Amino acid sequence: MLHLHISNHTEKLLEILAAIIKREGRANLFAREIFLIQSPGVERTVCQYLADEFKSWCNFDFLLPAGLLRKIASSLYVDLETDLFASQTTVWRLEALLRDIDEDIYLPLKKYVSGEVAELKRYQLAGQIAQLFDQYQLMRPSMLARWRLGQRVTEEDCEIWQMHLWQRLVEEFPAARHQGEILENIIETLEKEECQRRLPRRIFVFGLHTMAPLFLKFLQALSSRTEVHLFLLSPCREYWGEVGRGGDRLLSLEGIRDSGVDLSSYEEEEPQQLLASLGRQGRDFQQMLVASAGYSIDSALYQGLGAGSPPSLLHVLQGDILERGRLAVTAARDDSLRIVSCHSPLRELAVLKDHILDLLYKDASLQLRDIVVMAPDIQEYAPLIPALFADIQYSIADRATGQRNTVMAVFLDYLNLFSGRFGWSEVLDLLRSEHIYSQFSLGEGDFDLLQKWVTESGIRWGLSAEQRQELGLPPLELNTWLAGLQRLLLGFAMSADTMVEGVLAYSDIEGNSAQALGGLCEFLQVLQGGQELYTTPRLLHEWAELLQGDAERLFGGEENSAHQELQQILAGLGRGREYQGVLLYSQPIAFQVVMAWLQQASAQVGSSAGFLRGQLTFCSMLPMRSIPFRVICLLGLNEGKFPKQDKQATFDLLASKPELGDRSPRIDDRYQFLEALISVRDSLYLSYVGRSIKNNGEIPPSVVLCELLDLLECKFAIKPEDIVVEQPLHPFSSKYFEGRADLFSYNENCLTLAQKIYGGGGGEERPWWSGNLGRPQENIYLADMVSFYKNPQRWFVSRSLEIRLGASSDLPDDTETFSASGLDRYLLEQGLVEDLLAGREVADIYHGLAIEGRWPQGTPGSLLFKKLLTELDEFTNSIRQIDPGPIIQTLPIDQRIGPYRLLGKVALRQNGIFLHRYANRKGKDLLEAWLYHLVAGRERPDIITWLVCKDGVLKFSEQPSEEMLLLYLEHFAFGVNTLSSFQVEAAYAYSLHCQKKSKKTPMQVAEETLKGSVTKGYEPELALAISGGVEEFLAGEFERYCIELMLPIWEYADEL
Repeated sequence: MLHLHISNHTEKLLEILAAIIKREGRANLFAREIFLIQSPGVERTVCQYLADEFKSWCNFDFLLPAGLLRKIASSLYVDLETDLFASQTTVWRLEALLRDIDEDIYLPLKKYVSGEVAELKRYQLAGQIAQLFDQYQLMRPSMLARWRLGQRVTEEDCEIWQMHLWQRLVEEFPAARHQGEILENIIETLEKEECQRRLPRRIFVFGLHTMAPLFLKFLQALSSRTEVHLFLLSPCREYWGEVGRGGDRLLSLEGIRDSGVDLSSYEEEEPQQLLASLGRQGRDFQQMLVASAGYSIDSALYQGLGAGSPPSLLHVLQGDILERGRLAVTAARDDSLRIVSCHSPLRELAVLKDHILDLLYKDASLQLRDIVVMAPDIQEYAPLIPALFADIQYSIADRATGQRNTVMAVFLDYLNLFSGRFGWSEVLDLLRSEHIYSQFSLGEGDFDLLQKWVTESGIRWGLSAEQRQELGLPPLELNTWLAGLQRLLLGFAMSADTMVEGVLAYSDIEGNSAQALGGLCEFLQVLQGGQELYTTPRLLHEWAELLQGDAERLFGGEENSAHQELQQILAGLGRGREYQGVLLYSQPIAFQVVMAWLQQASAQVGSSAGFLRGQLTFCSMLPMRSIPFRVICLLGLNEGKFPKQDKQATFDLLASKPELGDRSPRIDDRYQFLEALISVRDSLYLSYVGRSIKNNGEIPPSVVLCELLDLLECKFAIKPEDIVVEQPLHPFSSKYFEGRADLFSYNENCLTLAQKIYGGGGGEERPWWSGNLGRPQENIYLADMVSFYKNPQRWFVSRSLEIRLGASSDLPDDTETFSASGLDRYLLEQGLVEDLLAGREVADIYHGLAIEGRWPQGTPGSLLFKKLLTELDEFTNSIRQIDPGPIIQTLPIDQRIGPYRLLGKVALRQNGIFLHRYANRKGKDLLEAWLYHLVAGRERPDIITWLVCKDGVLKFSEQPSEEMLLLYLEHFAFGVNTLSSFQVEAAYAYSLHCQKKSKKTPMQVAEETLKGSVTKGYEPELALAISGGVEEFLAGEFERYCIELMLPIWEYADEL
């Protein structure tokens, strides 16, 4: 008998379940108790309740519908043979059949499988058809039976080619049966044979609120031979099978079954709004039950509004659904239902955390296990959750295999390389994975060195010239991995800048780096081998063996569940390729098709691990997960995202003529929202992205949320603006700390920041630096002092405070150089000037730059290089006219000046000290030349110092007194201990303007220069130093420093 147990509370259904087990007992303790469920979450809920109720609960089986079907078939000695028509097998059989579609009936399909990447298109089409055929087996078995006879069922044109494809599948193995036929056979066996003794004593069906009509018929047939208890969660105590279909008849399920009356004789009433719009899935299942009439209602327990204290808004809403809109109780807004609008998913999570902390603070009995957070797809939020909830115990369920299994994700990254360009950064990022580098004798500390080698040796993209040619590009060897590794290996062997047969040795490599270099070479060999193997189409089982071998090579013998899961997935690629000794598919498959299969496998949610683990649970909104929680939080209720759109294929025959029991993602989502409404006990939290993060424009919420807001306004006079809380864009907004009941924060850091920004008790704003390090500076090194006077603010922040702002240098792109610009061009020009002055051959210079990846290749690069040489000729000629001569001496410096001892060395050329820079002169150039002149002049009073820049030549020949050098030493000793206001370039502009007649004052010019430097954004240390404003920064000692340290230089400078 099919016993129906109904309630609007899962807890009541669990009570009924426990009562049945207590009343009837277990006749055979060794016989397993059988449960039919739809999700592992329901299994855990039932197990936990029964374990609490009976103190000990064991020897049970929780089966999904397919599992129950296998168990019953086994008991009845029915051979399933379902793999032959399962979608994972049918997709490859169809892929083979779609290679032969020359007949006219297949003309509509040719547009799907023609053009570029035809192999991938064919596989994708086969996948869609396989999914449809899989649904037809259970939802339209009669249609497939008529197709076998060549009879059409609909008037749709697409039915013709589908029928022919199905006939070709069936003709391959005429005796084989599909799922629907097997299920019908089992039903027939149950109806005709006396098989009670072979079946379980009873079966409990829990957590299913919809099923295919054929499966319901199977349960009814099963109930004729054994006891089947169906526990149905119903949001309404009345029959509502006609709600939303133009009628709303008031009759209980018991009354319908017992009286057998005609529904059309009952008066229509206004339907409950949410029940009508959200409850179609449950409504259709009730209609299927009523139509079958093969059930008895053993219990119907409903939880309505209790007496006593006034009910909350949430409970009134649930009661209104239970009574189908006939509840005559008013309600006001309260905290039981909260709706918030945020600017982004990140803000949704941040606001949610404050809400959860607020609930836990106000209710000491509330535990984390009583709270569930759901989203249409939790994977959109999963990367953000660890950052925001690190201080709260939580678990994340329903993550895709590729997101949950890091080994799988890394292996996909490895395979994706073979569809790309092998850029240097993506190759190193893959090798840096903790699952891979140890297999190649590398450690975490090797990657800074490897990155330096790879970028400086000129490696940009491409394995070799041959691999580039396969992409349809010129077979140029420069900047490939092969060319770069040749440079590194030659440099390791020769340790000098040497050109050997067109290969320039990379010199900055040492003998103790052999292991790291060897690991890199070994990894590149794996990539090269894979590139050769993956370009050839192969049979599926050959692909499975090849991929398993590569996984073993990359990850070694890792004995962990992630690696084992990957190997099982890869083995599935070739599984089931034979049926009764006949090969099912023998066509070679392209690599891009195998990649598409793997990506689909990685996107599957294969486990509910993380659900109901006694922590705060994050999970996706999945069908038939009606588990009660005290607090339910729904995120991502955004228009277009929830409910999902029905995206049926244009040739879907189910959509052309829908029937009861047909599944729809959009209808499923709507019913999930209704289930959430009736499953929450204390507080329901609804969140959506309602404002644009770019322009603050309004974004409408999900249609289901709009329907809820309409009901609240129409029935309870609660307007949307009164219940929807608009959250500010930033978590440190002052609105959170004004004592409002609807806007609050538990984030102490945000409070401190808000106090800093908006005042409100934060105290007087202090500058970021106001102290003194107090480090004595007795021994001063000349190199340090010269570096300090190039940028005193950068020195203090980076050297004295050891704060690295923007410390990571710009790394080259994964492309060869097409033009040199910015800092790269500046450094290249300086190096080129040095090479030209040293007499290096122009051809060698050009070839070396191309090998290093610093200059464009081919004819464009050659023309640009010639143009650059022309530009440099004038500058190098001006240097040659001075004829500085070679370096003849390194002058040691050890001088006592006042309380300071100055140490260092100065390079002397034949005609004095010579400095040059291929750029317009700046203040740092002037100070560097001047400091060297001052220091060397104390040893050699007749010394001459030259400074050559693009805009002119300066010559220093006279020597000032020792007191001037002491000023620079004193300011250096001061500036390394505290923040100096001596900004060199502003001071340089000040000093130049003092020599001109202008309406502007020198201070105005210095201020404009400083603002320009900050605006360009190249000096983060300077921006930090003047955080209080340019005027404030220059208002102190700046002008005195200009007068003491910069202006006197011009008295000794001769401009040539």
